[in-house]
Parts: sequence; C-alpha cells; structure tokens
Amino acid sequence: MSLPKTQKVWILNERPTDRITENTFKVEERPVPQPEELKDGEFIVKVDALSNDPAQRTWMDGTFDPVRNNPF
Repeated sequence: MSLPKTQKVWILNERPTDRITENTFKVEERPVPQPEELKDGEFIVKVDALSNDPAQRTWMDGTFDPVRNNPF
C-alpha cells in the first residue's frame, strides 16, 4: 500500500466567543511524511473516524485547560 502525498488538516483558526462560524476552523492541505522521513519512534496512523464531544467547546474557547485540570 502506498501512502498519499497530501493530507487535509483541520486547524482551530480562532477561538469561538459565541457561535461557530466559517472562520472558526480552516482546512489546510499538508504533505504526508513518508516512512523514510520519520524519526525513531514516530509512526503514521490512518484515521477512519472522528468524534466531537460537547466538552471540546469549552476547551476551544480557552476557559478550561483539559491538561492542567486533569485529576489523573
């Protein structure tokens, strides 16, 4: 199986303050790293599905830091 040359990446373009708009996210096309370009310990994963949890809205607007507020 050969790898694609490019991938689409969703970027948080601006933190939402009210409703999500067309400017909240942007999609960029970026090159896919080829196996010979990977560093030791790196690997490529094919994503088959994505999920979006309502809690992610709080993470996007910057009022909650899921890393700093993690009790574990």
